[in-house]
Amino acid sequence: DAASASRGLYHLRDCLRVTKLREHWDETNSKVMQRKTQLDAMLSDSQRYERERLEVEAWLTRMETKFDNMHTVGYTADVLEAQLREQKSFHVDLHQYKHKIELFNQLTQKLIAVYQQDDTTRVKKMTEHVNQRYSNLNSNIISRGKLLHSAMNSLHNFDRSLDKFLAWLSEAESSIECFENEAEPAATSTNNSGWRERPSHQLKHGLEPRARKNRKAIEPADDRSLIKSAVGGLGIKSRPVFIYV
Repeated sequence: DAASASRGLYHLRDCLRVTKLREHWDETNSKVMQRKTQLDAMLSDSQRYERERLEVEAWLTRMETKFDNMHTVGYTADVLEAQLREQKSFHVDLHQYKHKIELFNQLTQKLIAVYQQDDTTRVKKMTEHVNQRYSNLNSNIISRGKLLHSAMNSLHNFDRSLDKFLAWLSEAESSIECFENEAEPAATSTNNSGWRERPSHQLKHGLEPRARKNRKAIEPADDRSLIKSAVGGLGIKSRPVFIYV
């Protein structure tokens, strides 16, 4: 009858609604589980990223401290050689760690690619900061190497100039001694009234042009004490010479 048919239709409609509701539930539940799996993977990757970041930043901090503790560029060959060895060792360590930095960047790119629907701005900024610190360290140690090589070259140039200057001083002393040896016999055989005593340093008028040339070659000015010590070691002093007038 009509009533029975109507009840059957209502029942069928309810069954369809329940079926659709169940399908919707199953679909929603599946998406939720997929998202949960994705979030679990994201958590695992984020934890791995954080471990890697902390390890890299700890290494960078140690290297930055080591670089900051390096002494200023030295002035002697032994100090400069030790500083060059230190600089080369530091640069080697930096270069060897580059592979670790590259792996860290690859991990960052993976996170950005896999989770592009999520906000990865913080990850990008932290990785950029790590790369900048590494780049600064590399630039600083290269610059220090150039300074050390420049200082070593300057020291070698100074040594060569100093050798020439000391050779000139030795030659000047020999010339003065020869002049004195020639003048003294004549002084003893001549009446003292025809002689007067003059210091031998008056010979400087003939030696000054070469002296200026040699002094100009001696650099830097901070090494005057070294030159003074070397000149003193030659025993050059002003001695009286008798010159006939």
